[in-house]
Amino acid sequence: MILLKTFFIFTIFFISNVEVFSANNFSINIQVGNKIFKGTLVNNPSTRALIKKFPLKIVMSDLYNNEKYYHFSETFPTNQEQVENIKIGDIFLYRSNYLVIFYDNFKTSYSYTKLGQVNDISGFKEALGKRTIETIWSFDAPTTKIRDFTEVIVNKKPGIF
Repeated sequence: MILLKTFFIFTIFFISNVEVFSANNFSINIQVGNKIFKGTLVNNPSTRALIKKFPLKIVMSDLYNNEKYYHFSETFPTNQEQVENIKIGDIFLYRSNYLVIFYDNFKTSYSYTKLGQVNDISGFKEALGKRTIETIWSFDAPTTKIRDFTEVIVNKKPGIF
C-alpha cells in the first residue's frame, strides 16, 4: 500500500511538472529603459548557461549602428553556424563570450550561436538607438518553473529524480 501511494504521489508530481521537463524554448523579457520586449530563447547549452545568470542587468555597447553587444569575462558553450541574413531582434552568441542583439536587417558572413529572437520588434530599433544602453534580461512570469528545471539539470541538485 505504501509503495502504491508513493507511486501515485510521484505520478502526480511528474504530470503536474511535465511542462518543466519538456520545455523547448524559454520566454524572456528584455527591458530597455521603461520598455519591455518579449523574447524567446531556444533551448541549447548556450542559452541554458546564459539563463543561469537571470535576472541579468548589463550595459550593452553599440557596434556598426546595427547591434548591441555585451562582453562576458567567462565563456559559454558554442555551436556556431554561418548566418547569412541578420534580422531585427535576432539574439546570438558571438565567439564564446559576446551576447549580441541586432536592431537592423542585413547580410553577414559571420558565424554565431543562435540564442533566440525578440517576438515583437515594434519600436525595438528606436528603443535601442545608436548609443550604449542598460538592459535587464529576465524570465517572463509564466516560465518561472523553467529556471527550476535549469538549476536541476545544470547544477544536478540531489533529491530530484
